[in-house]
Amino acid sequence: MNNLLNTPQQIIQILSNHPDEEFYINELIRLTGEYPNSVQKAVKGLEKKGFIYSHKNSNRLYYKIRPQFSFGIDTDFHKLPTYDWVKLLNRQTFYAFNYIVCKSNRDSLPHKYNISVPSFWCNGVTYGIYYIKEELELLGKSIANILENNLEFAKNDIAGCKQVCDDLINFCHNMPANSYTKFSDKKLADILSQFIKYYESVFPYMTTPHAIERFFENKIREQIKDVNILEKFISPISLFDQERDSALKIASYVKTHGYNKNFEKKLAKHWGNFCWLSVWSLDIEPLSKTYFKQEIINILAKHKDPQKERSLIAKTDKNRSKEMLVLLSAIQASNLLTQQIKLLQEYVMLRTYRKNILCQAHYYVLPMLKEISMRLGLSWRQTIHLSFDELYQGLLKLTKEEILQKKADQRIKGWGILMWKGKISSITGSAEIVKVIERYRINQPSTAYKTRIKGRTACKGKVIGTVKIINDIPQLDKVKKGDILVTKMTTPDYVMVMNRCGGIVTDEGGITCHAAIVSREFGIPCLIATHKATQLLNDYDLVELDATKGFVRVLETVEDDFYDNKNIKGICAYKGEAKGRVVIVLDSSDFGKVKMGDILITSQVTPEFLSCLYRVSGLVVDEQAITSHAVLYAHALKIPTIIGTKYAKTTLYDGQMIELDATKGQVITS
Repeated sequence: MNNLLNTPQQIIQILSNHPDEEFYINELIRLTGEYPNSVQKAVKGLEKKGFIYSHKNSNRLYYKIRPQFSFGIDTDFHKLPTYDWVKLLNRQTFYAFNYIVCKSNRDSLPHKYNISVPSFWCNGVTYGIYYIKEELELLGKSIANILENNLEFAKNDIAGCKQVCDDLINFCHNMPANSYTKFSDKKLADILSQFIKYYESVFPYMTTPHAIERFFENKIREQIKDVNILEKFISPISLFDQERDSALKIASYVKTHGYNKNFEKKLAKHWGNFCWLSVWSLDIEPLSKTYFKQEIINILAKHKDPQKERSLIAKTDKNRSKEMLVLLSAIQASNLLTQQIKLLQEYVMLRTYRKNILCQAHYYVLPMLKEISMRLGLSWRQTIHLSFDELYQGLLKLTKEEILQKKADQRIKGWGILMWKGKISSITGSAEIVKVIERYRINQPSTAYKTRIKGRTACKGKVIGTVKIINDIPQLDKVKKGDILVTKMTTPDYVMVMNRCGGIVTDEGGITCHAAIVSREFGIPCLIATHKATQLLNDYDLVELDATKGFVRVLETVEDDFYDNKNIKGICAYKGEAKGRVVIVLDSSDFGKVKMGDILITSQVTPEFLSCLYRVSGLVVDEQAITSHAVLYAHALKIPTIIGTKYAKTTLYDGQMIELDATKGQVITS
């Protein structure tokens, strides 16, 4: 912003340049770069003089210039400032979950952290979660300012999170699962309303922990320069996991008594206690008894004496705590540093606790949601594409069933949730998703985005999907329903996956080639003879394939200079080296692929991964967080691990032989 202008003039210039838009006070503070008090004072003065007016939305004021005072500057969206959107993660969730994240960021964060996060984007194709970088930085600064002056805030924050989690799970345990069929619609709506209240109370603690954890980590790094000591302070101290401990106990029983009837009883109880571990999203099935039986088998293959391993974990936790106290004394750590380290460790444990509570809540609410689904004439697939509030309104007849069904069907074809300046919009359909990505410059600029790959139409149609590049037959397993299959050319071996593709793109081929014939038979949009699609696209790119007009283009890209194909770099989470076969794991449905000695590649590790981690010789995780489950399990199972590789799962492929050097933080491919 031009610093020759005073604050009111800067605000007038911003609003004049965008006369059709409304701006929240935090945006004006960021765009002017002035002090909050100066901006607030200037806004009040301009409104009093009639230059601008305010509009209230969800208890927040948005400001807009009056038409007669606009400078008349062209506001074509291509000329608007490019906001720096950042993708925090890709994680499969459901529509209601993301809607509540938006509401919480806007309505709940200001009450706890004195600032809102008014922008958000997520789509139901890639499940990429995007925020505007500057808004995240403002959130981080706001939290840092609070913590700089008051460490008690963090203690209260941890206690507050645990309290709302406990309240939610206590409510869930008391839900009358076997009585829903007997209740009236009004009674069912009342129970759903109570669940929503407890469920939503957890969400203010979903966005902020990342900023809080970074604050403590940075503060500790500033004070500890010895790398070895630093690693001990920021690595998880406690390796205890309740499910793992229970499984080790059962494995110890099997070691002595075998797989008898009593084992089956113990297994059934264990399954009842932990089957919810996978239910981060409502469309993911709970874990089966077979899964847990396989975990017991894996434990016995890795540990000759499971009971000894249980004792070793307890002893290790105790020794780590003692070692930390000795180190703190040896370096003469200040009370402030000691508190910061302890609080970081508590946030490490809180991450797992919070995630587990939400998975349990999703599991316990399933029977009620299925009853509601039946009463509203919805399929389960339709139900998970509606918000909890929409289901509530349906039960009370405030919204007609046919309207809910229509909304759900539209979202099944493609959905996104956009929050812009605090206003939440539900986006439906491929065309609208594309418009939002273009309009708000999400994930731009990008070399891939600027490239429109042309080809010949083999079968007309238009579709949005995620790219899966296939170089040879063993890679076909990675193609899921709705994916865009991208390959040099197809052969009869490809037919088994072509009928589940959303679209097909090939480098080679003519109008009578295999891809053209099969795509027309199945009615799948298909583009052939692109010459370079396999070179310009990456696995997991979100693309628009318009086979009618003859092009494919990237909407969200994994393009990055962070790695090259020969040497993928990351951050060491647990030192060691391993050689083995790559197995890409997206979710629990892939666990059966993992064999003894494999190197597991994934975007993030969650608690249900524990069973197959007993079989692996190495672990590579795209997500980067020192408080993640990947770090916790790497230390617990002593698995050479690197994190923060960003796109390892898109670069490597099943069956590929690699070398993992976690000490140096790299993967070397042949």
